[in-house]
Amino acid sequence: MTSTVYGGDVTSHLQVTWSSSWSEPPLRYWTLVLVVIPALTLFGNALVVLSVCREAALRTATNYFIVSLAVADIMVAVLVMPLAVYVEVCRVCRSLLARCSSG
Repeated sequence: MTSTVYGGDVTSHLQVTWSSSWSEPPLRYWTLVLVVIPALTLFGNALVVLSVCREAALRTATNYFIVSLAVADIMVAVLVMPLAVYVEVCRVCRSLLARCSSG
């Protein structure tokens, strides 16, 4: 399978051939997994916050500490994880391009 990867400007491009003998799965599957994890983190922690807000019986001091941890996790899922996914995917892309261009 051959795909085109564009470099710094749109006019120059590099033909990259993906080898089927590599043991690692294609990049798009790793990207999908890395995108799903922050989404699940956001969803699960939002459920925790909503359940404590909606149920009066859950409004205890202990559950307020759990809600504060859930809010902190939500902030990490929104602010940090997308950047980490971007950095990881770009790092893998650069290493694949270096591996393909050297061989």
